[in-house]
Amino acid sequence: MSFIRKLRGGDEFIDSRIGNIVEAYLIFGMRDRKAMEAENARIQQLANDQTTDAATRDHAAAISRCFQWIPWESAQDATEYLHRKIELSQPFMEIEP
Repeated sequence: MSFIRKLRGGDEFIDSRIGNIVEAYLIFGMRDRKAMEAENARIQQLANDQTTDAATRDHAAAISRCFQWIPWESAQDATEYLHRKIELSQPFMEIEP
């Protein structure tokens, strides 16, 4: 996600509904199950932490809501698809400094 944020329009994309969905799928599609569970727990904690700034908390809550309806059995396949598309598009992306 940090790579996408560096792209022109990346912040707007990540903060959009579709960006939240992509981020949730990327988390659910992590191959390392322990890392995926840790990231899921981190998102849940951020969404519920009243000491976290509102923008971060709202972003985490939006991703957390996506976790509720993503079908676990298809998340791995969808993430593989997304990884390939991201890798294919990287040579054509203009990164802002």
